[in-house]
Amino acid sequence: MEMAMPLGGQVDGGGKQRIFLIRHGNSTFNAWRDRQLRSLWRCSFCCETWVDHDSPLSPKGAAQVAALRDEVRRRGLHDLAELIVVSPLVRALDTALGGFGGGSEAASSSTSSSPSLSPTCAAVLGAEVAGGRRPPPSFVAHPAVAERLEQACDLGTPKSALVPRYPGVDFDLVAEEHWWHGGADNAVEVGQPHLREPSDACARRAEALATFLLSRPERCIVVVGHSNFFRMMTGSTLKLANCGIVEVQLREVGAAAAGATGGRVADVVVGKSPPPPTASSPLLPVELGSQLLPGREGPCKE
Repeated sequence: MEMAMPLGGQVDGGGKQRIFLIRHGNSTFNAWRDRQLRSLWRCSFCCETWVDHDSPLSPKGAAQVAALRDEVRRRGLHDLAELIVVSPLVRALDTALGGFGGGSEAASSSTSSSPSLSPTCAAVLGAEVAGGRRPPPSFVAHPAVAERLEQACDLGTPKSALVPRYPGVDFDLVAEEHWWHGGADNAVEVGQPHLREPSDACARRAEALATFLLSRPERCIVVVGHSNFFRMMTGSTLKLANCGIVEVQLREVGAAAAGATGGRVADVVVGKSPPPPTASSPLLPVELGSQLLPGREGPCKE
């Protein structure tokens, strides 16, 4: 059963930092897993294994990103976000660029030729001109936001292939060519066994991300990533639906606490729905598609 988690109150005029988490759209791995779950009676469910790396958005996911794009504009989040921090996995990159505009290229050119987007993501965007709106947010890829590496779909694409594919994204924080857990030693061929990421390694990434976000001057930051990583960040037993959004309050992660948080570095903001948006307070931080789903582990992970 899906649950809706209200987001926090209206924008704080005192300059308090606000952090929103957005899960990527439905991926080809998600679509495959859903088909398997609908066919539990088949022996193949027990035998088939997903082998493709860095699963992109599925057609369903592309449609979800188009809806996300409309929703963040309708609610005002697009205009408030100053920085988009995104996982280097392509399903998250396409969700971030598709939902928030892909930088100046998407604001000034036809989406069919936008160099900031993969073909799947570009197909869901309509041509858009900024028309006096403030400059779009900056996009920064950060390896700390990647999904906990369990399935083959969580193995990434080398940095040298991502940079020309996504020129609207800053990859300076992606220091390694093989940036996922295990690095070059875990850059395996499709179908070959891979190293899985231990929980404590993922927890350290969550702490590193929190430290990075707290150091930023931006008042409104959107983090586009993955369900299991966000569950670790928030200590939640629920997971975001595809393209779901929640607001979180970061905890201070000092040197003494490093490694002792278990990865829980943020709390989901829960509050009453504020009144409808006005010209002076355009963000209505309610729901924004923020359905939360009961968590599932193992081969059914999302």
